[in-house]
Amino acid sequence: MKAIELKVLELVNRVTDYLRQERGQTTAEYVAVTAVGVALAIGVIWGVMNVALDTAVTNVASAITTFVTDEL
Repeated sequence: MKAIELKVLELVNRVTDYLRQERGQTTAEYVAVTAVGVALAIGVIWGVMNVALDTAVTNVASAITTFVTDEL
């Protein structure tokens, strides 16, 4: 009986070690790929929004300046 328990424990330890190694590596790869994708998306969105906001502010400032100049 003791020999069977030892073999089962050995099998469980081997399977646990295998799963821990594979899951850790796979998880790390997914996290790295996801982080790069999110960083690229944020960079692109920030760049587009930065230009769009700058253009919008410039247009509003021009409209206000034109409105004030026409009224005077």
